Amino acid sequence: MTIKGETIRNLYDRWEELPLKDQLKALRARREAATMLLRVKLIEGDRIRAIKAVCNTREASYRFSHWEGDWIMSYSGCSISPAFVYSVNGEVIRLQLDQLEPQP
Repeated sequence: MTIKGETIRNLYDRWEELPLKDQLKALRARREAATMLLRVKLIEGDRIRAIKAVCNTREASYRFSHWEGDWIMSYSGCSISPAFVYSVNGEVIRLQLDQLEPQP
């Protein structure tokens, strides 16, 4: 991880070398941190670049519509996990997960 934080692309670069337990832990921490950040940051109409939930490997661009539970919803009706958001309006999302307080 860099000083600036880790993007979802960085996590995917090291994904195969992580044991399953660490993969799940990393995704859980990323989801919680990204949800907190994006709930404050996103405004209707924002451009989002994220990994597609359907195939979990390709990125696509979306426009933010609203939140549905803990899922980001696009105008096209796609549900997006906050953990898989790479950028908002061209600004790359970097999370420093090692500095977060653990949640119960």
